[in-house]
Amino acid sequence: MPSTPLSAELFNGHLAAVAISALNELGFLDELDRAGSLHLPSWVERNKLHAMTVDSLMEVMALYEIVTHSSDGTTRPGKHFADILRAKGYFTWLTSGYGRLFQKLSSTVPLAGRTPGFIDRDGRSIALGGKDYGRQFVDEQFDHVLRMRDFKVVADLGCGSAERLIGMVSRYSAEGIGVDVNAGAIELAAKGIQDAGLEHRIGLVLGDLRTLEPSPRLDRVDLLTSFFNGHDLWPREACLAVLERLKQVFRNVTRFLLCDTYRAEPFTSISGVPIFTLGFHVTHAVMGQYIPTREEWLELLKEAGWQCNGIHEIGIPYSAIFDLSPVRTSGGS
Repeated sequence: MPSTPLSAELFNGHLAAVAISALNELGFLDELDRAGSLHLPSWVERNKLHAMTVDSLMEVMALYEIVTHSSDGTTRPGKHFADILRAKGYFTWLTSGYGRLFQKLSSTVPLAGRTPGFIDRDGRSIALGGKDYGRQFVDEQFDHVLRMRDFKVVADLGCGSAERLIGMVSRYSAEGIGVDVNAGAIELAAKGIQDAGLEHRIGLVLGDLRTLEPSPRLDRVDLLTSFFNGHDLWPREACLAVLERLKQVFRNVTRFLLCDTYRAEPFTSISGVPIFTLGFHVTHAVMGQYIPTREEWLELLKEAGWQCNGIHEIGIPYSAIFDLSPVRTSGGS
């Protein structure tokens, strides 16, 4: 049988990515993982879904050996199911979070098309994707780093769905403040906080890190955390200003755990390129956001007055937690 040409591999692979994202958002992947097998017609009827669409998605999933499908309608995990289950959040991030941006990608390349508001992304889907791959690849390592020192009030900068903030507040009997510039993410966070019954211990701020003002509420914060939004603050001088400002806004912070993805060295072959990295590079290039290298982060943090006490690599490619503390001058700033 002749080998599949690259054009067909790329085309079919895109359909597989879309199928994974859709079935993940419908809850199919998690339910199949829990149950071990599902009778597909019953699952479709129970969830009031369109059978022809689901059958078509399953055909794609079966061809990639993500699931197996028998003639009696029973679907089971396939050869690659465990890998896809673990990485499913990346697909939601890419195809749902940035799907609209990719749909009109050609219009973003001419400078005339880059008018205010041209970046069209789904903050809620990006938060959901981050919630999933964060749980898979970040949380265990982060919890290990977090346990090294006690804290009373944590502010999570770019809190997204607030799942990590909810976990910190719950496990450590602390209080929390979630800050995010995206209204969709704040809406998702509010629901999660309410579902957890933590409205009295976690507050939310819809706002930009660049314009946050000091307040008695923020003066209580002794721990800052930031996950995967630090690169959004670049270019360098703009990020430097924010990092310096954080010490003024959060005047009593003693520790800052900055977790971010940094720029990989240029690849020379597609072989061995990990999941997420190319998507991260491309989406941020389209948005005009510079991705710093690890070394550039360290140089900037030092200049901004944040001492790096440790670097902890995590499961997401080219990503790490920078464990920081503020360098205070005699004037306290």
